Amino acid sequence: MLTKISPKWYLVLALFMIGWVLIFTGTVTAAEPKAGDTIDAKNVDQYKDYLPMFMQRYIKDGWEIAAPMIIKVKAPEFVNFTKGYLEASRENMKTCKLTSEGLLEGYNGQGCPFLEPAEPDKGMKIMWNQFYKNFPDDWIVPYSFLAVAKRKGGKVMMGDSTYEQILFTNRTQLEPIPELTDNPNQLYYANKGNSRTPPNKDLCTLTWRYKDPMKYDYMWTYVPSLRRTIRLISSERSNPIQGTP
Repeated sequence: MLTKISPKWYLVLALFMIGWVLIFTGTVTAAEPKAGDTIDAKNVDQYKDYLPMFMQRYIKDGWEIAAPMIIKVKAPEFVNFTKGYLEASRENMKTCKLTSEGLLEGYNGQGCPFLEPAEPDKGMKIMWNQFYKNFPDDWIVPYSFLAVAKRKGGKVMMGDSTYEQILFTNRTQLEPIPELTDNPNQLYYANKGNSRTPPNKDLCTLTWRYKDPMKYDYMWTYVPSLRRTIRLISSERSNPIQGTP
């Protein structure tokens, strides 16, 4: 003899099964990094929700160009803005606002526009802060990764490079402040990456970013094998040039 089950028990059973699935999958695929954890090739899959795919590959096999990366998780530390940038950001709190089109109004040319972004339009305010983030005024990175590339049927190639950048405006640390006096193209900053290693040795890319946030970057690359400078399309930064991404 079969016993009739109340519809409410079907609902309870369904909710129990959904909860069990969520708990099980959560513990397997979404471990949250905590201070003291070590993330390496053996356990990186547990943290995949917190790491981009290229970083997961770097941890697993070093992209075949370096020793696999090991991450030792530390407790978060607050890193403050530089003094001049922070002072300028506080002044912006008195004047900065968004127009109905989401454009910035009342920015004083230094610091971040919204030191304490809040609703309404909090996300838009955070994006404006990202655009005017706390760059060093002038800086050089003697050794940095220019590119990691692999063409079909080829080998993984790494380009070691020198990276240089100069701020034309929003300067808060080095004179002249707040802007270089000679800025005819009205640039925000310019940066240059120069490859130091074969097969792309001496390949060089120059980027101009304008003060006008609505204006697209201008980019050029010098290709030594062609002995030519090529104008790049800044909206398609992953286009391959002579074996580089």
